[in-house]
Amino acid sequence: MKTISIRLDDEFFVKIEAKRGDESKSDFYRRILCEYIEKTDEDKVNKDEYGLNKDEYRRLQIELKLKDELLRGKDAHIEDLKIQLGWFHQHALPPATTKAEESDKVKKKRWWEWRKKK
Repeated sequence: MKTISIRLDDEFFVKIEAKRGDESKSDFYRRILCEYIEKTDEDKVNKDEYGLNKDEYRRLQIELKLKDELLRGKDAHIEDLKIQLGWFHQHALPPATTKAEESDKVKKKRWWEWRKKK
């Protein structure tokens, strides 16, 4: 095995030491370097142009399809509620009268009502 030496910023060194735990420094740094070298080779093959891993990409596609289905369901529910509201307005509520119709009712008194005083 070959030996290397590196210089680290104090803040970075403290972070690394916190993650190292009880593992020896040489084993810990060797493991980190080996994982990095192996991971970058795999990622070059598995990542697309946006830097996404194939598994990440599939997961995001599935999540997007699920959200699209939820939106379609929400839109269908909204349309159903609109239909129900239209039926309610047509069948359950009394017809709305305009102010002109109300004033016509007041003007058209029957012959016996002209004597009544309000």
